[in-house]
Amino acid sequence: MLPRSAARARALKGHVYASSTARRWWRAQAHIPEGLSLLELDIIKLAAQFVARNGQTFLTGLSSREHTNPQFAFLRPTHSLFGLFKTLCDAYSRVLMPPKGTKDRLLKDATDG
Repeated sequence: MLPRSAARARALKGHVYASSTARRWWRAQAHIPEGLSLLELDIIKLAAQFVARNGQTFLTGLSSREHTNPQFAFLRPTHSLFGLFKTLCDAYSRVLMPPKGTKDRLLKDATDG
């Protein structure tokens, strides 16, 4: 049997947490498929950042504006890269607009340590 700290470390591998007092574990893992060019990945990441910041209305407008552009095919829910795009949107949303009180908890943790 593993010591408690080793078992905990193994259980938390791959997780990122906001602070010790927040007690929220955020798991933001996205599988980036092989063969995806850096340009395509950058387009997906940048679109996800804008959607995270500007919301569903921006996504709707972007989808309708770029529906014939093959570089934005990932915006269609049936596309194989749509899951990656949504995962990135969710992760960026948590970073750009954290839950209320997160900033205060992080500041408190930073001064305590």
